[in-house]
Amino acid sequence: MNIRQKLTIYIFLFVACAMGLQAKADNTLSMNDVTCMRSGETQIVVPVAMTNSDEITAIQCDITLPSIASMVDNSGVYDIWLDETRKANNHNLSATASGGSFRVVISSPTGKAFKGNSGNVFYFRIDVNTLATAGNYSLSLSNIILSTVSGDRITPDDVNATLTLNCLRGDANNDGAVNVADYDVTRRFLSKLSFTGDFFADAADCNQDGTIDAADLVCIVLKSKGIEPSSAATGSNVMTLNDISCLRGQGTIINEVPVLLSNSDAISAIQCDLTIPSVVTMQVNGENYDISLERKSSDHIMTTQLSNVKYRIVISSPSAASIGGNSGPIFKFNVAVNTSSVCTQSMMLSNVVLSTTSGQRIKLDNIDANVVVRFIKGDANSDYNVDVADYVMTCNDILGKPQNSTFYSDAADVDGDGEINVIDLVKIVRISLGLE
Repeated sequence: MNIRQKLTIYIFLFVACAMGLQAKADNTLSMNDVTCMRSGETQIVVPVAMTNSDEITAIQCDITLPSIASMVDNSGVYDIWLDETRKANNHNLSATASGGSFRVVISSPTGKAFKGNSGNVFYFRIDVNTLATAGNYSLSLSNIILSTVSGDRITPDDVNATLTLNCLRGDANNDGAVNVADYDVTRRFLSKLSFTGDFFADAADCNQDGTIDAADLVCIVLKSKGIEPSSAATGSNVMTLNDISCLRGQGTIINEVPVLLSNSDAISAIQCDLTIPSVVTMQVNGENYDISLERKSSDHIMTTQLSNVKYRIVISSPSAASIGGNSGPIFKFNVAVNTSSVCTQSMMLSNVVLSTTSGQRIKLDNIDANVVVRFIKGDANSDYNVDVADYVMTCNDILGKPQNSTFYSDAADVDGDGEINVIDLVKIVRISLGLE
């Protein structure tokens, strides 16, 4: 046998082996992705297809379902059945639960092959919990074994598919429609107020950004009108919070604190958390916190609720109307400040979200301000004047003489060196004369 003949034989054997390997590779199961809608049909049929280049007589596999699905059980028999067009007359199917999966065995007592070389080979029906969180869930076929009519074992790869549970975005109460009721229950949820009925957070997240906030309120209103929210670029939108400054010993001081908004966009809704320090108490007006909405359209409403040390403030419009103007106070709140001791404490607006009238979410940085209770340097008797009385009290302190009234050493220590002496006396005189 010459070299050419040997080479021809080797090529023939190589091609034959490759074809055999290809044939094995073409014996596979597959499973389609399936989709269902919340509050729709709860039972779904999942087809399993087989592509086979060999004659296949038996199939074994394990079906694993996601946590939101269960196999339909008809009087103790799982709802799994063979495709009539592919099975031989005497193929039969058995199924049983096994370690969290469902073991399926399909075989023929006479070793008959399935008909054809492609198409669905069996089906199973599952019951989906359509009140679960919307999203994608995994279905799988594992431990797959196919047998040829000659008894050869074929072990295809596992098969994965996706069960998708969809919800109607904006339908927060899951009544099948997006309307003012969804706006209201979402507003109450954001404001930490009580509400009746169910609340579906995944549907309330109308803009699908993973957070429920003021922008979703506007998106829900727009969807109820058949309007898709916009993603247009925004301009400059700034909120600011004023400091509070009081003098020690003034008693309880009531302060009106404005929250300012300068907006180049048309803003429809605002959400923020107001944190106030221990020296401050929110005032109450009747049964409500003394927080007033300033710039608003005719139907803008504001809800507030205390959560720990924060006040959740939600300003919104059931018609997605724009607040009035482009600058000035958006709301005000009244607080009482305890001035019994000197302090500097912070207050803050956090989780600040604005929404344009077209539903675009604008996230602002935290907004800080200070509550300061201070004293006047040199005002040793805290009467809010620096005069001869302060000079006398400071002199008595230096000499160790008793005082006739409360002496404030921090105010008398004018130069702040931690020691009260004649330098502070001189400075008190200079302050009283307007020289410092």
